[in-house]
Amino acid sequence: MSAVIRDPRAYRLVRAITLRDLPGGAARCDYCGKPILDSSLFGRDPTVQGRVHRGEVALDDILYIVRGRGEERRIDTACFARGSGE
Repeated sequence: MSAVIRDPRAYRLVRAITLRDLPGGAARCDYCGKPILDSSLFGRDPTVQGRVHRGEVALDDILYIVRGRGEERRIDTACFARGSGE
């Protein structure tokens, strides 16, 4: 796992991809470090819902690829919104 992003405003959006297109429908956010699970694949699983409620994982449809400081990082929607000032 790569290091967590310290300053999300230093990164710019490269592209957005659907989590469903990734192997297993899962990834890890490089900003908060949480696993990101595709909501259409895992959203109805009661175990996953419990983990979401406890803040252990994030359910999402989109994974954002951002670039800054010479590297690409993967972040979830909540962290992307937080970093872009929305």
